[in-house]
Amino acid sequence: MKSLELMDSVEAYHNESWCSGTVRAIHSDDTYSVSLDRSTNFLQFSLSDLRIPKTWINGDWKTTKEIEKQQAKSAKPSTQSVKTSTQSEKPSQAKKRKATGPPVDHLPFLQPEEKRSIGPRNPPMPVTPEVILPIDPFVTPEFPRFSRLQKWMDLRGIYRVPLNINGRRIEKEFFEDIDNNENNLREEHIDAAFSMLNRKRIEQSTWFREKSLPKACFVPVHFLEMVGYTFESLKTTPKKGIQILKGYVNDIVRGLETPNKIWMEDVDVVYGVVHERLKGHYVGVEIDLLDNTITLFHCGLHKRGTRIENIPLVKKLAVLIPAIKLEIMNEEVNFKDIVPFQVKKAEKLPKTRFPFNCGIFVLKMLQCKSLGLKKMLDINDDTTIDLRSKLCCDIFNHFMASDFE
Repeated sequence: MKSLELMDSVEAYHNESWCSGTVRAIHSDDTYSVSLDRSTNFLQFSLSDLRIPKTWINGDWKTTKEIEKQQAKSAKPSTQSVKTSTQSEKPSQAKKRKATGPPVDHLPFLQPEEKRSIGPRNPPMPVTPEVILPIDPFVTPEFPRFSRLQKWMDLRGIYRVPLNINGRRIEKEFFEDIDNNENNLREEHIDAAFSMLNRKRIEQSTWFREKSLPKACFVPVHFLEMVGYTFESLKTTPKKGIQILKGYVNDIVRGLETPNKIWMEDVDVVYGVVHERLKGHYVGVEIDLLDNTITLFHCGLHKRGTRIENIPLVKKLAVLIPAIKLEIMNEEVNFKDIVPFQVKKAEKLPKTRFPFNCGIFVLKMLQCKSLGLKKMLDINDDTTIDLRSKLCCDIFNHFMASDFE
């Protein structure tokens, strides 16, 4: 072999045996990082310790590409000429000729060792995808996009191209932490992903309008915490006309800071997360300002009998968000007169067995919900490595200059 490409299936010589795996990174010294099957760790191999997987078919070793090519060739329709309706057909009166071809049970397409793909009798109907590629939460970016990220991470010294996200200078450890399947996502990762999703909604605004999806935005992780800080002052102040919209909270709600959307004008639904810092878990939050509801998205890591609706911050938000809504509409806020939002749990969500998958699960669930997708089967413990790699690539290509080569 001359070289391998990212995401190629390979077999690596490890512990005196050949193990199947996938190429996850290509380094400048002609070494490759490979994740072996059923493992979340990346191991580094030289090209001499890797090989392309092959299958024994009809007395010969064949690669997957060779098998697909042979199947495609055998599935091509016959090009034999067919008589037109204008030609006269005469009944056959000649003697039957003796068969000179091979016996029927020796024909290639009847051999049990070789599978032959069967094409549709009629051309397939065109199918419109649920979402377009630029916002598809599960689409695999093209190889050049992965290679751009890898090249940026390999750069050193004065050749380093700067990358800033949300006013913060990003180093390569930022992407290495996302791609490490044994660590949960950090708050800066969630904020970067949310900022990217807000940009996509602006870039593809026509598609969202055509789908009649609610006007929505994603808020930074610490925003909901900042709202929660005002609960005690709201509860203890006896007088009417309490103000919650101050400082950072006011700037977000009024659209003066990222994501620069005004609530009740540009935004009807707000997406965010509640970070349970003691347990290190994320809970997704969907605030519907029109339906007066708060829907929670969790990935099943809470103990039995624990009700996520009783998370202290969630209970505070159920009171504070309607107070903010009243203040936006220039109405007087009185604690005793506030009608709390209804808090409910989203049903039939994917579950994880590992705490370090919580962040990527919640992020993808909120992304699917914002796109109106009900099926979330592609979010599972087996796909988290791929989802993390795609997230790295998406974030990098969204914030890095398009002319970076």
